[in-house]
Formats: sequence, C-alpha cells, structure tokens
Amino acid sequence: MMNFSKFKVFLLIAIVFLIGVVVGAAVDQAFLSGIGTQRHSQEPFIEKLQNRLHLSVEQTLAVQTILDKAHEQFKMLYESVKPQFEGIRQLMRTQISEQLDPDQDQEFTVMCNEYKQRKVERAKKYR
Repeated sequence: MMNFSKFKVFLLIAIVFLIGVVVGAAVDQAFLSGIGTQRHSQEPFIEKLQNRLHLSVEQTLAVQTILDKAHEQFKMLYESVKPQFEGIRQLMRTQISEQLDPDQDQEFTVMCNEYKQRKVERAKKYR
C-alpha cells in the first residue's frame, strides 16, 4: 500500500503529466494545424476582416501577405523549439514510468501511444 507522501508525489507527477499533455496539445494545435494549409486556416479570419472592415481587394491581398509571412515565422519558431518540447515530454514520461509498477507502466505506455495517435490524426485532418 502506498503511504501518503508517495501518493502525493504520484499525484503531483500525474498533474504535471496532464499539464504537459494539455500544453503539448495546445502548441500542436496552434502551430501544426496550419502547416501546409495556411490559406485554409486563414480563410475565416480573412472573411471576418473583409466583412467587418470592408477591406478593398488591395487591402485583402496585403493582409493575406502579412498573414503568410507571420505563418512562416510561426512555423520556423515552432521548428526551433520543437526538440525542447519533445525532450521535456520524454523526460516527463520517463520520470512518471519510474514511479509506476509494471502493470501501471504498461497501461501508461498505452496511454502515451493513444495520445501520439490522436496527434497524428489531428495533423492529417489539417493537411
């Protein structure tokens, strides 16, 4: 039976893991969802600007150019920090695994693989 302090450590690690999953998913969604489909993901925003600001054709083209450049900058930024995110995620998973018994670790591995699969499916959805 786990004593109370071990339980608190395990709970803290689980919370950190969940925060990592949420942050990772948010970053993936924010940066990866538009990669390769930037025009598609920008269309609703452009339409909103056109409707509310009554943009001319020239203004719409200029705004589209600005968004395209910003997208490339976001993409480059994400690519530069992606290894750090992955390193932190892997360290976190390793540290959590070290706290688990073999059955828990096996299920944790399944959970991590499910997360990876959902991430792949989300990326396919936006390509």
